[in-house]
Amino acid sequence: MRVLALAHAAAVRAMRSILLALTAILAAAGSMAAGPVDHERARAAMEAGEIMPLHDILLKVDNKFAGRVLDAKLTEFDAGLQGWIYAITFLTPQDNVLVLKVDAGTGVILQIDGHGIEEARKPQ
Repeated sequence: MRVLALAHAAAVRAMRSILLALTAILAAAGSMAAGPVDHERARAAMEAGEIMPLHDILLKVDNKFAGRVLDAKLTEFDAGLQGWIYAITFLTPQDNVLVLKVDAGTGVILQIDGHGIEEARKPQ
C-alpha cells in the first residue's frame, strides 16, 4: 500500500510540473481566430465560468487514460466542434500518441484520435 501511495505522490508531482509547463506554453501562445487563444481571453473565460481550468481537465483525462500529457492547447473552435476545446496530446504506456478533444466547459471528452485507445483506457 505504501508503494502505491508513493507512486501516486510521484505521479501528482509530475502532473504539477507538466501543468506548470503547459501553463507557460498557453501564456506564450499568440492569438489566432481558429487556433490557440491568448492567455488574457482564456483567463477571462475561466473567470467567467465558461471553461474549466486545465488542471481539472487533465485530472479527468488522467482518471480515464494511462499515460502522460505531451501538449495541451485551448481553442475557441475546432473542425467539427463548437465552443472552447482543449486539444490534449497524450502518450500512452504502449508509446502510442492520442489526441483528445475535450469540451473546456464540461470536461467531456468529445473525440479521440490515434492508435491504442482501448489499451490506454483505465478500468472504470
